Amino acid sequence: MPAPQVALIGLAEMRRDLIRLDSDYFPKAFVEAGVKVATPLAHSIESALPHLSGDLAGTVRVAKVRTGASLRVGTKAVNYAGPIEFGAYPGDRPFVAGGRYIFPTAQGQAAKAAEEYSNEVQKVIDGYPWETPTS
Repeated sequence: MPAPQVALIGLAEMRRDLIRLDSDYFPKAFVEAGVKVATPLAHSIESALPHLSGDLAGTVRVAKVRTGASLRVGTKAVNYAGPIEFGAYPGDRPFVAGGRYIFPTAQGQAAKAAEEYSNEVQKVIDGYPWETPTS
């Protein structure tokens, strides 16, 4: 009696799909999802920061990075975000390990942001034009 034969139909197509998804679709999707999720958080952080002069709050921005987006506060000229957030500025301001403005605001929105990010990436996967046979 001959041995049964098994064939995997669509293996080459699935491999091609996964390579294209990884190189063509995911990088762009990660950046778009990151920016979409980080932008409202940036506005919340900007509002939470002290507005004595408005200089520090005016430096809050979202930046695109290869794996998504980052949120940045401060510039070379306005370089006191750390001391304002954690202490020592102005004067002898006490140290606060968890931060005063940026970190508490981000932590309060972390679960919602993670869910939104996941949903955005899932939309890319669901909308991908798969070549892999389904039957």
